[in-house]
Amino acid sequence: MAVSRHSYRTVIGYCLIPALAATTFGFDLGETSGFLAMREWLKDFGYYDQKLETYSMKTGDITCYNGVELGFIFIASLLAGYIGSALGRKKGLAICAVSSITGTAIQLIPHFWAMLLGRAIMGMAIGFSGVFAVSYWSEVAPVELRGLIVILYQLFINASQFLGACINEATYDFTSRWAYRAPLLVSWIFPLLLLMLVWIIPESPRTSPVALRCAAQTNIK
Repeated sequence: MAVSRHSYRTVIGYCLIPALAATTFGFDLGETSGFLAMREWLKDFGYYDQKLETYSMKTGDITCYNGVELGFIFIASLLAGYIGSALGRKKGLAICAVSSITGTAIQLIPHFWAMLLGRAIMGMAIGFSGVFAVSYWSEVAPVELRGLIVILYQLFINASQFLGACINEATYDFTSRWAYRAPLLVSWIFPLLLLMLVWIIPESPRTSPVALRCAAQTNIK
């Protein structure tokens, strides 16, 4: 029984590392939605409304701001299956982390088109996170823990969304670009941790080299 409990702790520990990918989605929801009400962000990416005497953003630009990311989430979800089959879940999670770091970095540039490019890359990261994290868990976790572990995705999304909103609350009244840059930089922490730690977890048994060789031999036969 003690061995069983130890094994469960090991599995849960390994599965907490891919859970870091879920924070990509959560932080993005919590932070970027708040940017639309942040004066310094609107100053860089919006326009000055003479009638209201404040900075604002055009409806079409807001649509692009949200729509570009959603479109690339869809594209990444389609590509993730091919990437996972070719490279495995671990490398897929690493690609998710790199995409998140890159997308966030580009959004630090105070230019509308650069921001849209960053949003597009973040969309790729979010799409990859949903596929690679959940598929890794479902393939690694034992049956009796699978349901508990898979719902970690939603737990980490909600927790990081709340944290992102709290960070916005702490920085929104800054009178410089750090009002939105500070939250973006904080959101780097978790993809950086994922990129460093993903290499210590075992590959999914369904995409390990042995499993792939067995599948190839079966197809040949």
